[in-house]
Amino acid sequence: MLKKSKVLALLIGILFVMSGCKPYDANEFIGLNSIQIIEKYGEFDNISMPAGPDGMYRNCSCGYIVSDSSKGFLGTTPGKVFVIYFDENGLAYNCAYETGGKGG
Repeated sequence: MLKKSKVLALLIGILFVMSGCKPYDANEFIGLNSIQIIEKYGEFDNISMPAGPDGMYRNCSCGYIVSDSSKGFLGTTPGKVFVIYFDENGLAYNCAYETGGKGG
């Protein structure tokens, strides 16, 4: 018989897949600059500051929309954004999933 934690993990996994979330692994981004990330994943959906003259983002955050907010029977589900934080050298040093996708 499955333990409660295994059942819960399975249900969360199923909901994640059904919600259409595109998972990003933070380890794939840390240490890369914005140009390298854009080459691999495409242009950012959210940008907090403009790029520098060399096309790199520094001292700011940029992100990809994972899911848009949606209105349903039980209320509004906020959108999700995968946010990448860049340091003064233009290198990604942190990543996080946050609420606030389009319309959120």
